[in-house]
Amino acid sequence: MLEGVETREKDGKTIVDIHNSHIDFRNATPLKQYLASLFDNGSKTLFLNLSQVSFMDSAGLSVLLVGKRSADDVQGNFSVFGLQGYVNNLIELTHLKRVIPIYISEADALRQSSLKEKH
Repeated sequence: MLEGVETREKDGKTIVDIHNSHIDFRNATPLKQYLASLFDNGSKTLFLNLSQVSFMDSAGLSVLLVGKRSADDVQGNFSVFGLQGYVNNLIELTHLKRVIPIYISEADALRQSSLKEKH
């Protein structure tokens, strides 16, 4: 387990809560490895909670891309919710919303995921 990261299950889905204010070059590599390991160990749907993250650099963006690629490798799903200020602007600027589903809240993410499973 990584410092500042909590993983929990809800409705059969994995939620990774980031309790750090930054995702950057200092913590990106272990976080990428951790997300990949969750998919390798059987997670199929993973939501990354970024509601406490106020800063992200290019290394942080690579965490999101590795999460998406790791999900794709196991025919799984990777989504993000809780974007705040600067991080939301960065995601908009880089057009990652075209590649990774972004939700406002955990409830919204779980609801939309359940709707997709029904179809």
